[in-house]
Amino acid sequence: MTSSATLTGPEPEAHPCIIDLHPYQRKAIFSTAPIILALAGLQSGKTFAGSIWMRLQMSSPDKDPRDTFIVTAPSYKIMSAATVPSFLEINGELGTYLKAESIFNLRDGRTVYFRSSENPYAVEGITRCKAVWADEAGLYSDMAWLGITGRASPMQAPIFISSTPYWCYGWMYHLYEAWKRGERTDVDCIQWTSADNPYFPAAEFERQKRLLDPRLFRLRYEGIFERMQGLVYPDIDGANFTDPFKVDRSKFMVVGGVDWGSASACAIAIRAITREHQGEYRDYQIAEAKVSGLDAGGQADLVRSMHKRYGVEQWVADSAEMGMVQLCCNQGMPMQGVTKGPNSVSYGIALHNELIRTKQYKMFINLCKETEREYARYSYEVPKEGKTPSENPVKYDDHLMDCNRYISSHFRYLRDHSAKERPEHKTHLQSLLDGEYAVATGLQDGLD
Repeated sequence: MTSSATLTGPEPEAHPCIIDLHPYQRKAIFSTAPIILALAGLQSGKTFAGSIWMRLQMSSPDKDPRDTFIVTAPSYKIMSAATVPSFLEINGELGTYLKAESIFNLRDGRTVYFRSSENPYAVEGITRCKAVWADEAGLYSDMAWLGITGRASPMQAPIFISSTPYWCYGWMYHLYEAWKRGERTDVDCIQWTSADNPYFPAAEFERQKRLLDPRLFRLRYEGIFERMQGLVYPDIDGANFTDPFKVDRSKFMVVGGVDWGSASACAIAIRAITREHQGEYRDYQIAEAKVSGLDAGGQADLVRSMHKRYGVEQWVADSAEMGMVQLCCNQGMPMQGVTKGPNSVSYGIALHNELIRTKQYKMFINLCKETEREYARYSYEVPKEGKTPSENPVKYDDHLMDCNRYISSHFRYLRDHSAKERPEHKTHLQSLLDGEYAVATGLQDGLD
């Protein structure tokens, strides 16, 4: 069932148009919240709703020729294929679209700017913004979202977000979670499925439901946030985040993990771990760094800067680059190469997974965004039929995952197995994890 609405343009001579809205579109379009989060499945009418909402904003009686409006999309391709055509379908009669400048000039002198969030600073410099429509915003970076909120703030411009939810990470997921917990009263979230659009074929909805993995179907067609299939750390959730606080050095030891990389990224994770005899174990990731294209000297400089900034007491690093470990030690940064052997990857993952699952490990909110992004994508390869699943995750964009595994393997194991508790006769793996094989030997078997 649909609802009808009569919309007029900002000029008296503009012709009224009568359109059909389904109930969810209507609820989103006429919401008065500062931030409207319209989360819906594919072909559900969310982009169409954004176009209508923008027309309502432009039709406000409070007008000034200097006023501006902003329409964003995650890429120029999506902008030109979906966002702009939808906007012009509803609003084309109200002015002139200048493709080369990516602007729409309203007849009364006001301007609509179309910008791609591929450049997170694309909206900088736009003043007197009265409304923002962010299409498919689930694909925007954190910096792009900060840029949008910065442009909206001076005039308290409302923001309409139309998007498929995508995976459970990033600024939009946190915004949704905060709304769901009742912490963001400035947000109104409206969710609907592709099937709620009366123009979407019901047979196709059912066909996709049979064909797709249930998680992917819920994300793409039901407008529900989902986690990727086969995640290594599936229990990461809101309870694994905390507001930053000043670390009491008498109670916490600040440690660092390093995964070396020149062509790939050199990554660093900084964590504050409760000292022994300080009560219940707590483990906070307080910072991160991830930089590509650094030579050996640049990587050492990056470690040194984090060492000084956070007062790191002990480092543990990938032993595949023992020259880098020695270089840092020579420059006054106490560092040990993590010892590796058969099953050491799965063992380290199990230790870190326990910290995540029990919520002993937490990340400082907004200070570990790359780590959060890697958690959302760090997964095992889907096994082919008849093949034994691999015990090791896919080696792709996992540098901070390696850093955290090194830290958990080394420091958690040492804490849980004090010298008095360790058996005299150890397995080969226990000896490796205890670091009893000299780092200088550069043990290389079973490197991941």
